[in-house]
Amino acid sequence: AVMKLGDFVPVAVNARAATFVRVGSGVEPLKTLDVCAPMLVTERSCGDDFAFDLQRLEPAGATFTTFLTQAREVRCGRPGDLAVLEPMLRENARWAALRVLTGTSQVRHGDATAAVETLWPALQSGFVPALGPLLSALKKLAPEQRGRWLAQMSRALDDATPPVLRVLRAETAAELNDAPTARFEALRAASAGEVSAVPVLRALRTATEDPAERAEFNAWLRVLAP
Repeated sequence: AVMKLGDFVPVAVNARAATFVRVGSGVEPLKTLDVCAPMLVTERSCGDDFAFDLQRLEPAGATFTTFLTQAREVRCGRPGDLAVLEPMLRENARWAALRVLTGTSQVRHGDATAAVETLWPALQSGFVPALGPLLSALKKLAPEQRGRWLAQMSRALDDATPPVLRVLRAETAAELNDAPTARFEALRAASAGEVSAVPVLRALRTATEDPAERAEFNAWLRVLAP
């Protein structure tokens, strides 16, 4: 909100807070970081100006600048260094952004199981940026393992379960021939307006022999895919 006023620019940030000064104060602002974004790094961080920001933020400590360096690696398309990230996460287990960064790196290194274990606590704590990488990790699991994880997440989150997670659970349940769960989750996602539920709704409409269920699927398909 401060940056939107236009009179202030960010000059420092750490894991907990950012510092702003008035434009024209003589302090050069950060060049590549978005201090209002959960993961801080941006596309601009892939350029040479990142070195300026990193040097400016050295007083925030080595753990924080290492986080930024690894976040830049992942943001710019590289896998990240798990030999650095995993020990750092063990020492900072409640740092949600570090958890997302580590989980994303684990996905890119091909360890989807570890990634889900890393990312799920971040989402459970309400850190929304964990959702995208968590979905990516879940989709790489075998259907049975994915189904168990999704059932656990649905029980824990209850009505706060993100609609896209409901869609994935519906798809997984359909894959496992669990029609009641597939129907329940697909309809809950549809009632939240989740357009990505359309393919599974169509598949369930085709599979059911119950006219009432087919009519219900058709009604939601008319809403989501008119």
